[in-house]
Amino acid sequence: MFRDAAATDRDAIGVFWPHPERVDRRLAAAADGTETFLVAVDPAEGTVLGTASVRWGGGCDDATRPLLYGLAVRPELRGRGLGSALIRHVAALVADRGFAEISLEVEAGNEGAIRLYHRLGFVTAGPHLHVWRSASATGTVDVLILHGRAARIRPTPTP
Repeated sequence: MFRDAAATDRDAIGVFWPHPERVDRRLAAAADGTETFLVAVDPAEGTVLGTASVRWGGGCDDATRPLLYGLAVRPELRGRGLGSALIRHVAALVADRGFAEISLEVEAGNEGAIRLYHRLGFVTAGPHLHVWRSASATGTVDVLILHGRAARIRPTPTP
């Protein structure tokens, strides 16, 4: 089950994504409508299993194409399809808002994630030096920018 993230999810997200100031920024951006911040939740237990965000104002390479970012899944659940399900859910939101494409950035050395994105239909647009900032530091990381057709990533409707 996917739902909008809430401030009450902050500690649960911190178990597998220990960046509280980023969670707070994403919650604030979701509150002002510039992004959608989602959590995947175990329907039986209510446990937060993963997160994903879509920034509606775009990313580094194109301000008009929504940006999928902040995809995180609890380590013990990786490789079981939850990341793919989150990506497909975000792609459906993007398509529902009338966007044809979605972009994302992935660290250049993250071969597992790159394989996943390619398997889901994303194509590599090129390299990029991503600059990040936090309250206490600034840095850079080499990433690849990937683009995907939202309608092709969208889950197949069930009859």
